[in-house]
Amino acid sequence: MVTVRIRGRFVGRSGFTLMELLITITILSVVVLLIQSALRISISAWEKGAADISLSQDLRGAVELFAAQVAMLRTDRAFSTETGGFYLRGDSQHIAFVTVPSMNTASRKQPIFVSYEVVEMDNGLRRLLQKEQLVFETRLFSGQEGLEEPFESVILASCKNVFFDYLKEVSDTEGYQWQPSWDPSIEKQLPKAVRMTIITDALQSPIRSVVRIIRDPMKVASYNWSL
Repeated sequence: MVTVRIRGRFVGRSGFTLMELLITITILSVVVLLIQSALRISISAWEKGAADISLSQDLRGAVELFAAQVAMLRTDRAFSTETGGFYLRGDSQHIAFVTVPSMNTASRKQPIFVSYEVVEMDNGLRRLLQKEQLVFETRLFSGQEGLEEPFESVILASCKNVFFDYLKEVSDTEGYQWQPSWDPSIEKQLPKAVRMTIITDALQSPIRSVVRIIRDPMKVASYNWSL
């Protein structure tokens, strides 16, 4: 209520003073800021949840593909190269072998030469790449000339680290031990199992996929993965 003086009389007139307007604008500004902050937090939480779901799906897909292909490792004949034949070879950042299932070829029974490679990016994170090359049946295991052009896929776009381990039977008394590489020219046998470990920024504990290798190709190899 604003009171004004007209011809010696005080007459009341409805309205707001400047102070009342300033107080009202201040309160409305605080309310708008609170709503904006709540909306920003909600959007951030939604984006984080969507990113976590996408990461979880990517991790599951990478682990299941790796486990399935290692489990179907071809052990009937060694793959020939210039350095000699091998069933499987690899180190902590790379693994290569011949298997059956393929994510890129129409035939699920056609042998393929598969390699997984960990590549370090400029930001210090790592990317997991997979390459598949179809092995022609007419020149099966005859060497590099028996392969088609490789098909490269990004299995994991970004993670803190990925590495491979290989389970070796040391002796009857010492049992088994994991080692960071597998050289077929030295080992002269297949590892008992292969393990892939994935470390991400979003998950505190690493993801490990352990695939047991069975020499008989008619048997179904077992594998598991855990958080």
